[in-house]
Amino acid sequence: MNVNFQTLAELKGEPATLTLKRFAQLFGKSYLWAYRLAKSGKLKTITGYGCAMVPKTEVLRIINEAKTR
Repeated sequence: MNVNFQTLAELKGEPATLTLKRFAQLFGKSYLWAYRLAKSGKLKTITGYGCAMVPKTEVLRIINEAKTR
């Protein structure tokens, strides 16, 4: 996975949860990529209150996982 390492710095200004669209933008991917991750269960989301939201902790988990591989 090609991770934009500016992502960590960008996260400081982000709210506690991100939309799937914003999540995908941080990784330089499309909304559909984020949607498929969420639908397959590889990405934990908060649902049931309108749109799906991704906790900031999930973003950090994915970044850390990508760095260790």
